[in-house]
Amino acid sequence: MRNSCKVTSLRLLRLGLLAAALAVAACEPYKVVATGAQSIGPDMTVSKTKAWVQILPPHAPKGPDQVWTLDGLGLNALMIYGGVKDGQTLLKVQGEKKEQPPAFTSGMDGLELQELVGATISRALAGGVAVEPLSLTPATFMGAPGFATEFAFPNTDGLDMRGYAEGANIDGKLYLLLFVAPRIHYYAKDLEEVRAIAHSAIGTGAGV
Repeated sequence: MRNSCKVTSLRLLRLGLLAAALAVAACEPYKVVATGAQSIGPDMTVSKTKAWVQILPPHAPKGPDQVWTLDGLGLNALMIYGGVKDGQTLLKVQGEKKEQPPAFTSGMDGLELQELVGATISRALAGGVAVEPLSLTPATFMGAPGFATEFAFPNTDGLDMRGYAEGANIDGKLYLLLFVAPRIHYYAKDLEEVRAIAHSAIGTGAGV
């Protein structure tokens, strides 16, 4: 009985059952995100129609303003950034001797932001293996000129992963959605929902 939290969490990651995520609420901090508008940081709001679950600290990856999942972090993760400032990294790598991902700088353009996302995923999620860029296209994000990119990478367990990022550098701050999931089934299943959330993003604060 004393290991029930650990066993339940493993089942959540492997089977991706939303019901399991709610069942372990007493073991690990999860919160159901209500449908409709959701504030991300002080300057951005996004809207959604599916019942995502927010992963709360300390279990969420360090860096994003919010981390959401539909089936468990091992199966899909949507990391949302409501204004990354100059000098900040997108994700933090645990361990004193680990090399941290590069930091965002306020003058980055779309190609440089794609490279930033790739380098971040490589160091934080792929064990240093290079990320393969699949596409880079212009996009309008929060009413500003932005970018959208897809990429492929193996995670630290060797699983074939896919990723999608969409965002914009607005007045020297990066507003971004970053989605990762296994290539088989989960990535394609949720990609359109992620794109819809990105397209719903609006600025709500004085900083945008």
